[in-house]
Amino acid sequence: MEPITLTNQPTPTASRRGWKITLISVAILALLAAAAYIFWPLGGQDTLVALAPRDSQLYLHLNYQPRRLANTPGEKLANLLLANIDDSLLKSSPLKFSGNLKDYLDREIALGLDQTGNQFLILKLKNYRELLPLLEGQHNLSLLSGGYLVVTTEPKTLENINNAKANPAASLRNQLTSTEAADQNFIQFLFQPSAIVNLFNEPAQKKLLANFLPQTNANHWFLSADQRLNFSLSNNGALDATPLLADRLPPETLFSIASNNLLNFFQNYFAAAEKSDPIFYRQMLARWQDYQTSYRFESKEIEPLLDHPAQLIVTTEENTPKYLLLLQAGEGENLAILEMILKNIAARQFPAKVEFRLPDNTLGTELIGDPANFRLEEVVFQDQAIKIVKNHQPVWELVYTALGDQLIIGNSLTALERFLAADIDPATVALCPNQSAANLVVNPWLWLPQNLQPYQAVGDKLIFSSSQDNKITGCWR
Repeated sequence: MEPITLTNQPTPTASRRGWKITLISVAILALLAAAAYIFWPLGGQDTLVALAPRDSQLYLHLNYQPRRLANTPGEKLANLLLANIDDSLLKSSPLKFSGNLKDYLDREIALGLDQTGNQFLILKLKNYRELLPLLEGQHNLSLLSGGYLVVTTEPKTLENINNAKANPAASLRNQLTSTEAADQNFIQFLFQPSAIVNLFNEPAQKKLLANFLPQTNANHWFLSADQRLNFSLSNNGALDATPLLADRLPPETLFSIASNNLLNFFQNYFAAAEKSDPIFYRQMLARWQDYQTSYRFESKEIEPLLDHPAQLIVTTEENTPKYLLLLQAGEGENLAILEMILKNIAARQFPAKVEFRLPDNTLGTELIGDPANFRLEEVVFQDQAIKIVKNHQPVWELVYTALGDQLIIGNSLTALERFLAADIDPATVALCPNQSAANLVVNPWLWLPQNLQPYQAVGDKLIFSSSQDNKITGCWR
């Protein structure tokens, strides 16, 4: 009898099952590959930072890879920026650049501001030898070895860039941490906090902002953003990690920020000012004491009103800032204190003229601010009662309403009504990935210069969130 040979022959059903498993495996691998392609860092470290002067105040680097940026907010941003560079810097310069910048660009773009406030632009180019004949005699353009095109109007800035290229210790690259230097995201933005302060012209504004910015021992802040413009900020101090209280924001919002306790915020602000600028601190203290005298209250009277979480919303109305302050003050609490302060403010702003007779029998006039001359009227908007104290000539008003356990105080009835009419949408204040809530929302397009308005096509708002470990993340949406 011949031996029986057992062979492992798959049944038709088993064969089909094997094909299904194989197809599923291939599909999973394809999805993983697609996800890696979409969400993985673009690849390629910043080489231009080695050319930027060590003491640069601002430095913005873009990792430009068109295929990887396709159909993302980063593509819109890159295209707008390239068009702006092409038109305003290259084609308008003596170079009269006639080509397409994208045809020569080799992945990297950097813009910066050196310590003296001079701007510079650095581009990494390919096929750059074709440009050599066009660069002869150009004073604001220089092509460095390796294909780096530098655009600056200041010879000293160009000298510093050449020095940074020759001497690594003189470059901004020397200021980066190992993590920052290894970053391969779409955007790297490095800046000194003082550079943000210096954007403001008024000395008082500079001092206020300098004391308001989170304190940090680092000499710079570093922002990294992916092609979807989700970003993280390192080397920063603490941003108040209080979620915004409001479940809505009016469309005219310039910015909004929250504090876990308004009283503590003011106390910490005064303490920081006393430490950093004693003269400014004494000026603020004197002004605060003057307010108490003028508006007839004492600090201890309003502390219960301020000793709560709060949110400030700044909107715009006919190009004029308007303010709303939300206080998590509890239902029905502190209304008597609030109404007293509102009437005292109105009396101080618009005192009554009272005639009196002098000893020589002549008439004199005295300005007396009497809170009794003002009363809080009530208006109703969408079934919500609003209290208002106002003056007709000139037009002036203060308003408040109690919405649940929140008090909302403002200097514009229209702004308050627009807030109440806004859509109740949690996504308004929590749009970024992995954020449970936002701590700061900024709409820069309502106050930035007109030439930057086209960038609103990228997104309307900058949204920031801070975790308990003081790490700030956010997005541009």
